[in-house]
Amino acid sequence: MAYNPVSHKIVLFGGSEANDTWEWDGTNWTQKTGAVAPPFRNNAAMAYDAGRNEIVLFGGIRDEYSAVARPVFYSDTWAWDGTRWQQKATSVPSGRAGARMQYDPALGQVVMIGGYGGKIVGTTAPFEYYDDYREETWTWDGTDWVQRFPGTSPHFSWSYGMVYDETHHGLFAYLGDDLHCATRGAKVYVLTPGAGAVLLDSYRAEIPATGGSAVFSLGGSVPWTIKSDLWIAVAGDGYGTGPATMSYVVSPNASSTPRTGRIVVNDKTFTVSQAGAL
Repeated sequence: MAYNPVSHKIVLFGGSEANDTWEWDGTNWTQKTGAVAPPFRNNAAMAYDAGRNEIVLFGGIRDEYSAVARPVFYSDTWAWDGTRWQQKATSVPSGRAGARMQYDPALGQVVMIGGYGGKIVGTTAPFEYYDDYREETWTWDGTDWVQRFPGTSPHFSWSYGMVYDETHHGLFAYLGDDLHCATRGAKVYVLTPGAGAVLLDSYRAEIPATGGSAVFSLGGSVPWTIKSDLWIAVAGDGYGTGPATMSYVVSPNASSTPRTGRIVVNDKTFTVSQAGAL
């Protein structure tokens, strides 16, 4: 499951023997149907991609404990835009299950860590294999996966948690149990942006259909440029260096359909969601 803060809905996909999609609006579950959907699987990774306003799904495993079918570790990427699933054609990480993903606004991308694949998978029943642990860090920009090589990637664990802390501008990963024998036990890792990064104090805002003005703050010490959708007017010259507080004006939305726009600062995305007219 993953939460979309623009639609205010939780999206649930599949399970070990189902590939159905449901949305929870706080009151009711609604099943969503479409022409295509990811094949059924369990232990996939899902996260909300604020830069693209969609839910991203990667990997998972099928027939993990089956005695009659060979297990499949998926390496496919899918995006849910609120209406349909679309498979993304991309260079991909190796197949894995149990990974964790979270959007990092300091990077403007989804970050994936951990998970496990299979090696020396048997070709006949009972299809035994060895776990192949993924102590890797990958980022998703809406088009491609890119492997990153920080000083340390979180060690493998069967129990991960990930959250972005907007106050401290860091992506935190919590390991319930580091499985390296020499360092067993709980661990916390934090991914922080480098010196050349632009920081956003937040990465989304909600504006009523009537429009209005608001501000967002930039951190960091590097030069930056700003681009935005036509119905979002950002004050100033659109470029500068170092910390700043930027104001912007959103024009009224005459349509009954809500819309989503973006203010892009270097490679970071600030998302503006505007309600539809009543």
